[in-house]
Amino acid sequence: MPLLYILTFIGMMILESLYIPLARRMRIGLHPASRHMSRNFTPAGGGIIFVAAGAVFAFIDPDAVSTPFFNGLLIGALLLACISFIDDIYGLPPIARLITQLGVMSYMFSSLLRPETLDIFLIIVIGGAGLVNAFNFLDGINGMLTLYAIVVISTLIAALHCGTIAAFPADSILGTFSPQQTSTMLSLILCSLVAFLFFNFRSKALVFSGDVGSIFTGFVITVVLICICIGSRTAAPAVFVAVFAVDSFLTIIHRLFEGEQIMQPHRRHLYQHFAHNIGVPHLSVSSAYAALQAGINACYFLIPAQQRITYALIVYLALVSTYFRLRSYKRRDNQQKFQK
Repeated sequence: MPLLYILTFIGMMILESLYIPLARRMRIGLHPASRHMSRNFTPAGGGIIFVAAGAVFAFIDPDAVSTPFFNGLLIGALLLACISFIDDIYGLPPIARLITQLGVMSYMFSSLLRPETLDIFLIIVIGGAGLVNAFNFLDGINGMLTLYAIVVISTLIAALHCGTIAAFPADSILGTFSPQQTSTMLSLILCSLVAFLFFNFRSKALVFSGDVGSIFTGFVITVVLICICIGSRTAAPAVFVAVFAVDSFLTIIHRLFEGEQIMQPHRRHLYQHFAHNIGVPHLSVSSAYAALQAGINACYFLIPAQQRITYALIVYLALVSTYFRLRSYKRRDNQQKFQK
């Protein structure tokens, strides 16, 4: 198995090296209207190697792919990746992408579409689609998506090995969920993320993941995370994405109060403020977010199982408080500069 991961890593490095000149030639990542004007740009769509890692899993374990869970997960992820790649090249209306994400999430958790669990179903579908769509914004900062996804996927693998995942109803899509096979799939995607790090985690990125990579990765992470929460009968594992979840949710609320269109591209996330407005180097912002999330996730496994939900609540409350403190600090800093 280690040889498989080494070969996957090497293969993804080669594939990315071949993709970058092709993306430059096709100007993938530029808005269609500006392709004839821009000469120096960073191509997008490099996250296609994450999809390729999923294809490697389908090739080495066809029995798993034939089960309802992995069949739905990989086909759904592939559908989202195709829509996203088309968006990277031609541009698509945000509502079209959102409807597709809601549809795929609804299919994956359709077993919860019952009167007694309708509220849980709606929370999972809407919240899950929101988290998937939010992952797309991570790609705008060099190394942010890659480092953060590496931390989260590594945590999910650890949770699958260390946690107790209860069996799902056999008559549902989730009934064929397998922690071991899911761990293998995530490990292959992890190899592609580490390979992508060499091209993206640098002051001048050679390529960005694009929607194809961020949405694919976000969907896989979201579905596996929800399955772990349902299987372990607790929402505590939601702390695995707490840093970005708090940033994304509060940014949406902030934009709604400002009267902005939340479906439109923006630079209002806290990490975008630090990188673009305050001038903190991209790699420093990416490393700080990943390190903070890694520390939170590591502490999760050191805490007794019965106290983890309390720990998750404390973490979320602390992050909310930190978010507002950093926002207000930035405003005071700007006011001082203006007075000078």
